[in-house]
Amino acid sequence: MKHFLLIDIDPEHIPLIADRIEHFCQRAGMNLEDSFKVKICATEAINNAVEHAYHFSRGNIDIDLCIEGNEIVVKISNDVPVAADSFSTVAEPDPGNERGRGWQIIEAWSDRSCVCRSEARTTVRLYKRICN
Repeated sequence: MKHFLLIDIDPEHIPLIADRIEHFCQRAGMNLEDSFKVKICATEAINNAVEHAYHFSRGNIDIDLCIEGNEIVVKISNDVPVAADSFSTVAEPDPGNERGRGWQIIEAWSDRSCVCRSEARTTVRLYKRICN
């Protein structure tokens, strides 16, 4: 099963897109808790693209959902390269700052994750095992 969305993203539509991602995971046999975790990780990656690539405006985001073996793979790509230090791992978020926790959530709730950059695109890949 594979699902692909090319979206001219409007930040107001992110919750609807996140619900579609969660529904895809559930249809693939993922339990409710893990489907929710994939939804939140994908939402964080989409929000990062909206903020860092498109500066809170509209832009194209590709969302590729597929099953590889016993894993859901979510690929979220935008047409803007991101600086190498945009996805740094921070051991502890600053308790005085409400921002900057997205990547920690992605690392904690996905089984694996990576950021792939080229001169033209940035892609975040999230992997989560299907466990019932």
